[in-house]
Amino acid sequence: MTTILRITLATLACTAVLPTMAATYTVNKTADTFDGTCDSDCSLREAVQAANLHPGVDLIRLPAGRYALSLGTAGVSDEQDNSVGDLDISGALDIAGAARDTTIIDGGYRDRVLEILPGASFRATGLTITKGQSTNASTRGSGILNAGSAMLRNTRITDNGTHPSTAASGGTGIANLGILTLENCSIDNNAVSGNGGGLFNSGTLYLRRSVVNANTAQGGAGGGLLNDGSAYIEQSLFSGNSASQSFGRGGFAIYNAGSMEVSNTTVSGNFNQIAEDFASDLVGAVHNFGTMSLSFVTITNNIGGGLYNDIGTISLSGTLIAGNLTAQLMREPSEEDDDVSFDPYIEPSYDGFFANCINESIYTSQNTVVSVNGSCTGEQYVDNASIGTLIEPLRLGGGVTATHKPRRGSLLVDAIDPSSGLGACEAVDQRGARRPPNDDGRRGLRCDIGAYELLQ
Repeated sequence: MTTILRITLATLACTAVLPTMAATYTVNKTADTFDGTCDSDCSLREAVQAANLHPGVDLIRLPAGRYALSLGTAGVSDEQDNSVGDLDISGALDIAGAARDTTIIDGGYRDRVLEILPGASFRATGLTITKGQSTNASTRGSGILNAGSAMLRNTRITDNGTHPSTAASGGTGIANLGILTLENCSIDNNAVSGNGGGLFNSGTLYLRRSVVNANTAQGGAGGGLLNDGSAYIEQSLFSGNSASQSFGRGGFAIYNAGSMEVSNTTVSGNFNQIAEDFASDLVGAVHNFGTMSLSFVTITNNIGGGLYNDIGTISLSGTLIAGNLTAQLMREPSEEDDDVSFDPYIEPSYDGFFANCINESIYTSQNTVVSVNGSCTGEQYVDNASIGTLIEPLRLGGGVTATHKPRRGSLLVDAIDPSSGLGACEAVDQRGARRPPNDDGRRGLRCDIGAYELLQ
């Protein structure tokens, strides 16, 4: 073999194993500019476009500040080159903010904030995504539209789609069409004129240790989350979400039309926005139209019903469904029907057979406590109004999400023998506290029903 051939082969071998070098871009101004380069004068928009054009998994370092997206007029067309409007991610990109409360990307209600295109990969930490507005009523995702693969950690998605009132048709906070993982995130105060106020999912969603709070689906279903794909939810809280829909379709916290697994999660304090022409608001904080499993879930203190299993299939294990309320209102009288009273200030009530749980399809349960106010079965029954004797008010008690701590001596505590069957007890509770028989090897203890394990 000649010397030249050896050198040539060695060069080719080295070239073949050299990895694509990632680039790091540091944004050094909050102004929204676009000159096509990210150099000593680099905006967030310029950094994103530079990363799109560079191969490899690139990193954008985003210091504390409010990055207001101002290029382009409100309602611009859905371009993909970052020249105006939303930020379009087409490659493999990580964005590292300084902290969730100090690094803010603000769409100014001009356009969507972020779009992850098909085939793209995106990871973010330490950000707030806010004031996104989709360009037309048929487009999903005002804060984020993900059609690729995305992972968000320690990130807040808030106040998207609230101005103007005609927001996107679904997933005002986030619309996921691809694969999305959310960990230690907050999805709050997003609003939609339609379905899926906080989250819309038609792909695959993993939601862990996160809060879905105060989102609204005005005139639609799924105030917190509308799932039409596959969703896996654990150690999370749905609270303060609302929807406005008639009997037969609701889910003001969660509406499931796909496949969903929920574990060690609390659904509390959600409510239905009652329209005057609806005779009943009992549509359920959790409305199942697909296939759903609830494992060690607490559903309580929701106005408009707790659970409604419509034509779906649902299985429950170690779950509490009690203490939900109804605020059934009479319709507003028409001119021909003057004697029908209408009072928009009727107080919520524990009374009413369907205040708590409705089952109209395939339903199984194991180690479940349900209220007598409903058509759902369980292994133990409680009076709906006695919920205060079972659990404490919603509050932080360790972990990152608020929970209802069971009261000592209540029937929820030590209710389940871990050896009674496979999966009888979850490994941890909503806060991450270990349940028997996993808690420091103290076997023989029994675990609690609901999202909170009361430590002995």
